[in-house]
Amino acid sequence: MLDNEVELFWKKRWNLAKCLFLWNRFHSLALNISTTAVYLHSRPSYNSPIYMSAMSVSGSSTQACDLLKTLSGASFIHWQDIGGPSGVLLTHIILELRLYAMYGSTRKMLFLFTIMTAIEAAVVFSLPLLHPLLERTNQPSPGVYICTTRARSNGSRVGGYWYAAVLIVETILLGFALAKAWQYRSSSEIQSPLMKQLTRDSLGYFLMLFWIYLANLVIWARDFTIVAEFGIPFGFALPSILANRLLIRIRATYFRSFPEPDVETYLPPLRFTTSNVPSSVVSTHSIYDGEPAAFNERLGI
Repeated sequence: MLDNEVELFWKKRWNLAKCLFLWNRFHSLALNISTTAVYLHSRPSYNSPIYMSAMSVSGSSTQACDLLKTLSGASFIHWQDIGGPSGVLLTHIILELRLYAMYGSTRKMLFLFTIMTAIEAAVVFSLPLLHPLLERTNQPSPGVYICTTRARSNGSRVGGYWYAAVLIVETILLGFALAKAWQYRSSSEIQSPLMKQLTRDSLGYFLMLFWIYLANLVIWARDFTIVAEFGIPFGFALPSILANRLLIRIRATYFRSFPEPDVETYLPPLRFTTSNVPSSVVSTHSIYDGEPAAFNERLGI
């Protein structure tokens, strides 16, 4: 897979797909490494330098996690609240662009996905504004020391609503992919490697992530605080991994069908003719198995 990544992205010209791929790859890596560095110690809350800074001011282990918001850990808390949702939103943008190309890059689909992205962004980035309904604790259960977030006793299950919104978007995107596959089930287009690849990967992507998002939804809706932090990394890391694998597989399938010429050495032959050539043989690239309906060369996705 690393060889494909180098050949299909690092060595290719810059376009939107390459930017999204690299951003998605390193954003998720930075988010998970930073979270691990702070929390995953033998006694996470007590060994964390950020936590110790909060302890020195509060003098109480039960208040220290809340104070992370206002002391030296404030930037880290905001990084968690913004970094995680932005990673999920980025994977959905990748999937929406894939569907945009799959539906012929029409303005109607572009408008629809733009509206969907704007609404989803408004929902997922509202999480930092919901802190009055949440509280942080370093001991969700006796003997378990880890800074985690839970709903206040008089607060609503806002975390469950967040995962419900993500599940709704995932279901809509899957529906678009399956609807397109069903539309061309009896035509030659669905027989193309790229269309079959996209349909299969879209279904596999949804099925793999559906249970993770559903588990997180149940955890937050029922306020199972002791396990809340265990499902979050899976819900943020796996979507970015699978979205990048989807990009690699789609580009690999496409470029195997249409290898790019070497721009430094390739010179197209000159042909002069006055005869009427049937349009069906002029450009095999534009009619081969309906591939252009599933790949946007300008976006590279």
